[in-house]
Amino acid sequence: MLGRREVPGAGAADAHRHDRHHRRARPDAVRLTFNELTAEENLRIGAHLRTGRRWRGRAERAAVAADLERIYGHFPKLRQRSRQAAGSLSGGEQQMLPIGRARMLRPSLLLLDEPSLGLAPLVTRELFEIVRAVNEEERTTVIVVEQNAQLALDVAHRAHVLEAGRLVLSGPAQQIREDGQVAEVYLGVSVHSRKAR
Repeated sequence: MLGRREVPGAGAADAHRHDRHHRRARPDAVRLTFNELTAEENLRIGAHLRTGRRWRGRAERAAVAADLERIYGHFPKLRQRSRQAAGSLSGGEQQMLPIGRARMLRPSLLLLDEPSLGLAPLVTRELFEIVRAVNEEERTTVIVVEQNAQLALDVAHRAHVLEAGRLVLSGPAQQIREDGQVAEVYLGVSVHSRKAR
């Protein structure tokens, strides 16, 4: 039950700690994590939201455990930090956590708004590769709103370019990426600089 902060799967020994933090169980408005809860508790909230109740049966607990393994397969850093408070995770790990929690819901559509915001380039690349894998392996449709157009085009199937809130271009991502004039005018990417990479 979220109102009393019962976290399904947490043992009785954890009850005192959860009661102590009851008043502070608010999501971080920037990273969308429950900072006082552990990384795993944050993930389990997604499964709780999916089922709408606490997991009492063996089959339900097994399904949640399988979902956690699936998430940890894509985000091994979250497995390493599963018992760590979410507020103490790195920026990249905090960005992975709400994506993992959303995936615990088993969505057919995943919406990501600026997933690279504030992340180092290597972490951003890793995150986008995971998004690509989720799309391809789990057949989840992913819609990404992203300022890093080049990176988004590298993993997207289709792209829609907005300028001042208006749709100015739409089509296959590869076609948009390879059109030099479009890339320079709308994406701020020089064809020459791309070829030099």
